[in-house]
Amino acid sequence: MSDLMAGLLFVFIITLMVFAFNLRRAEDSLRQAEEQKQEEVKQLKGADAARAQLLSTIQTRLAREGLAVEIDVEHGVLRLPEEILFRSGFDDFNPGGRERLAVLADNLATVLPCFTVGSIDRCPQRTYDANVEAVVIEGHTDDVPLLPGMRFKDNWQLSAARAIRTYEVLTSRSAELLSFRNERGEPLFGVAGYADSRRVALESTPEARARNRRIDLRVLMTPPSTDERPAVSEVVEF
Repeated sequence: MSDLMAGLLFVFIITLMVFAFNLRRAEDSLRQAEEQKQEEVKQLKGADAARAQLLSTIQTRLAREGLAVEIDVEHGVLRLPEEILFRSGFDDFNPGGRERLAVLADNLATVLPCFTVGSIDRCPQRTYDANVEAVVIEGHTDDVPLLPGMRFKDNWQLSAARAIRTYEVLTSRSAELLSFRNERGEPLFGVAGYADSRRVALESTPEARARNRRIDLRVLMTPPSTDERPAVSEVVEF
């Protein structure tokens, strides 16, 4: 009987030791995973901070040269109202429109090296370890249909044409913009036309429609790798 009890006690002790070992290993794995998640969240916040600094710096520099633009830090947008650049209903420029884009191009060429791959030699004061993924030049219009006989069939064509014209002027003014690359070696700049599908003002007043007629430069930052994103989302949701 005593031998049986000793055997059972031995089995119990071994089982307890295995359980404790597995528990410790699980706790270590959870701790490491949590530390990794927190680091990924930190990287995401760092990318947001870098983008905010990029937009703020460009806005300040443009203001010094007499060009007032809006920025939407939350969505990473530098906004150029229609009247800064274009005649209503057309993709040709207002008087001074090209000159304003030239000022923007010069400042983009000066500031972007601090936020792009392989540009550290052109930005010794770089403080953010985050890179721009893309700069999308977006054309937006109001909801008023174009009149028959106009050059463009609809606002989709008009918004796309304005985005393309903006891209052409920016890159012809500063060819350096074409040399900037993201972490995959792809060019930063692209274009998109959205007609009135992405309004910033929902009312149908003249003032609201004027706000919706615009060119947006949307800055996208390089995200964590695909394998890391689920872990990051779990931490954020928690």
